[in-house]
Amino acid sequence: MLAPDTLIHNRYRIVRLMGEGGMGTVYEAIDERLGYSVALKQTLVGGPAPMEHTFEREAQQLARLRHPALPVVSDFFTDEAGQFLVTSFVPGDDLAKQLAVRGKAFFLEQMLRWADELLDVLEYLHSRQTPVLHRDIKPQNLKVGKRGELILLDLGLVKDSPLPTSHARGVSSGFGYTPLEQIQGEGTDPRSDLYALAATLYHLATNHPPADALRRASYLARRQPDPLRPPREINPLLPFTFANLLIAALSLDPAGRPSSAQAMRFAMYEERTGKAKALPILQPAVERTMPIVEKAAAKPKRQSQLITALPEPTQPLPHVATRSKNKPIWYLWMAGATLAIILFGGGAWWLAA
Repeated sequence: MLAPDTLIHNRYRIVRLMGEGGMGTVYEAIDERLGYSVALKQTLVGGPAPMEHTFEREAQQLARLRHPALPVVSDFFTDEAGQFLVTSFVPGDDLAKQLAVRGKAFFLEQMLRWADELLDVLEYLHSRQTPVLHRDIKPQNLKVGKRGELILLDLGLVKDSPLPTSHARGVSSGFGYTPLEQIQGEGTDPRSDLYALAATLYHLATNHPPADALRRASYLARRQPDPLRPPREINPLLPFTFANLLIAALSLDPAGRPSSAQAMRFAMYEERTGKAKALPILQPAVERTMPIVEKAAAKPKRQSQLITALPEPTQPLPHVATRSKNKPIWYLWMAGATLAIILFGGGAWWLAA
């Protein structure tokens, strides 16, 4: 652990310890060259040259990421104290501390908005040419920005890393949010992040952390009931659809979870708005730099609602007589006849007189 006021890389002065995880330790530091606060992450993976090259390659890939929910990676280096990653500093308490102070679950609408923002950034990370997995989503790694947006901290290793999964956050301080396949070192994929996200939302929605995956697996192996309590049993105000989606994403078997962040986001959207959301055509990840929170794709029409173009008629349509808006012509004939009778009668009377 680095003591406060320690100068690293002749540039970054340690202010305080911010947190510890399965992959390293995070400090608040001052960039003395530019004069502002940064988050300095000291990784625990070190040793052979291949691992150093892996760290350098992954740091460069993380530095290319641009999303409102992600801190910007500004620097990385290796020195005698270890390997370091420098990112933008996000002030304030994380959601774990906020929940502890609050003492009760967050409001549903607020959580659904946060869930949408998190699923948007996971969709961005997972759909990149080289997919990026976070592998450590938990309330301690979430903060709220100045404008109310959610920030996902402590980004993990990229998916193509040759490092064994057991070394890449196999067991972290967020053990209760970690899926079984990651704990056992069996390999991770995007659905592993969905498990951690669901475990985080479960905690925020009930003010109770979910039963960890190892405990659940041991109960099921002994043919005992799953110790994971249904969310509505703790918070009856949660909608059925939302609670069932959390349970599905918390499946110990990855095949039982939503297939992707996009699919889970659509289900969340339906719960939030009561409307079905059409699957959009995904844009290249490099072009998607802003989260889509309120704007939804148009609702698809059912087959019965689709209207096809009518063919051109082969014969002219019959003429349909319509009533003229002008007065009928017989009114003119009647007026003329009346005038003639008057004139004729008046002339006869004049002659007789």
